[in-house]
Amino acid sequence: MSSWILSRAPIEQYRLGKLSLIHDAQSIYLYAESTFQVFQTSHGFFLLSGYVLPRCSEDLAYSDTKDLVQSMWAKYGLNWKNHIKGVYNLVAFFDDQWIVLNDTLGLSKIYWTSDGRNVSNSFDLLAGLVEDLTWNQSALLSRQYFHRDIGEITIVKNIKKSRSGIQFLYRGDQFQHDYYFDYFQLKNHPIESSWSPTDFVVIWEKVFQSMDKVQANANHVITLTGGKDARTGLALLKYFGKKVIGLTYGVPNSKDAVFASRLAKKANLVHVIPPLLKSKEQWYDQVLHCIDVDSSFISPHRALRGHAFHEVFSGSQFPWYWGGYMGGEWLMGLYPDGLVFPKWLTEFKVKQSIADIVFCDDNDFGDIDDLVAEVQRIQKKVDQVSDSKSLQFIWMFEIGVLHHAQDIELAAVEGAYPYPFMMDVDFIQKLFRSKYSFFFQDHSTRNLLKRWKLYEWNIRIQQSLMPQWGNVPFGKKGEYTPNVFLKGSLFWSIYKAVHYLFEKKSYPSSFSYPEEWRAMYLEFFQLAEESGVPFYSKSDISHLKDQLMTGPLPRLEKSWMSFSRLVLVYLQYIKICRLRNGSQNHPPQK
Repeated sequence: MSSWILSRAPIEQYRLGKLSLIHDAQSIYLYAESTFQVFQTSHGFFLLSGYVLPRCSEDLAYSDTKDLVQSMWAKYGLNWKNHIKGVYNLVAFFDDQWIVLNDTLGLSKIYWTSDGRNVSNSFDLLAGLVEDLTWNQSALLSRQYFHRDIGEITIVKNIKKSRSGIQFLYRGDQFQHDYYFDYFQLKNHPIESSWSPTDFVVIWEKVFQSMDKVQANANHVITLTGGKDARTGLALLKYFGKKVIGLTYGVPNSKDAVFASRLAKKANLVHVIPPLLKSKEQWYDQVLHCIDVDSSFISPHRALRGHAFHEVFSGSQFPWYWGGYMGGEWLMGLYPDGLVFPKWLTEFKVKQSIADIVFCDDNDFGDIDDLVAEVQRIQKKVDQVSDSKSLQFIWMFEIGVLHHAQDIELAAVEGAYPYPFMMDVDFIQKLFRSKYSFFFQDHSTRNLLKRWKLYEWNIRIQQSLMPQWGNVPFGKKGEYTPNVFLKGSLFWSIYKAVHYLFEKKSYPSSFSYPEEWRAMYLEFFQLAEESGVPFYSKSDISHLKDQLMTGPLPRLEKSWMSFSRLVLVYLQYIKICRLRNGSQNHPPQK
């Protein structure tokens, strides 16, 4: 992804690397990489990173991206942000005003310095430029309790990131920003009980028409599993006649991979299962590649997916990447796996205090004012709800979207246009106005007759679009097919229970961490011990090293969390020091 920065003062060229001055006006300077296409319009110009599509409610005749943005600005002015969607960040100089904008869910991040002097789509660029950079204790505590940097927090104290859709304007000699998307708006609509699952298909019919104007005749790569969300995405792609490649990552003979292969064969499409990395050196290189992505947070555990994206997207010309991210959460509710959503969070009660959990220790945390502010912000939303499902709704947007944004950034870096089809804002809006969202389901019940409803939305769409797949089983407990499901809840319940009892074949897990991963982490620990690292004393590092060295090999990602926090901090520390040395700036304060 190409970088740009808006600055309130000129920046010396030696500190900008590949960037050069594009335009200056109103004492604001725009620098960008030469790879950016500058779109000139009758209103001014804009730079776009990513892609934009019109919202489904729009009925515009336009030819390409430039024409779309120009038409939207002419029609809506500053309100245009509510009429476009995609995964993007954009800087524009329209009608003598500077505008910075990103997508509704904030999948493409905007960063800015706390002094208000710089706004950019590049965390790395700001980390190399800011004066007196200080490590942010809030980030470490946020990662411990939320498994990521929540809200505006980054590992650098004086660099902020966007939470969701944000708009910056330059007014009164400073950049002013406002969040234009509040996910609570999605709940404030009457329910349309007459909608059927197939009423949603029109959303993607319009999306395909718009995609062809961004990149005509492109390949579409979709993550395939043995589950239902992926099959729904594939059904849409095949129904509308797109060229599709299936991608499955992990162990080739895992249940997900085996059942995805069966579906791929029936659908007559190329199915790629990239070979797993085997040596410590291979894992090392791929983890470093993840950390080198220009982002404030990519977990080392995304290395498996980053490797798969690189294998499939390399050499392709801007393919569309489809992933069913957040589909299960929107339709069924939070899954208490202790990984994406920490266990304390899925057990959190209405009117409970987040601060009592996050700040429960007597330790001196240091300066964590921005984490305190974020906890207070979320607490205000928590205090507005009166039921557990509304709490889940909050965590989906505050935590779930952030988690899946990592894969979307990795796919974009490899040259794809990421389209998380179940994070399409038109789909989300329609879903939460229907009876098919998790608000109307009971994911916690063990009663199969009641659980039948959990899968209805997906399977009815699949059967409507691709009835010929009706006898291809899902890779889930009971290994039932769409045809079995559609015989009704009683028949399905009996079939599923009987087949589950008599399932004989066992499959390996999709992925478990090998000894090479432990060897790599121990090497990182040794390097951290020698060089020093923010937040961690030598005794802290030594304790974690001994624990990893002498304990059983953790096989699941959630069992690695305490080790991975240290590895991520160490690798970010090395990276940021390198960036600052390259810009000849002051080294960061520990």
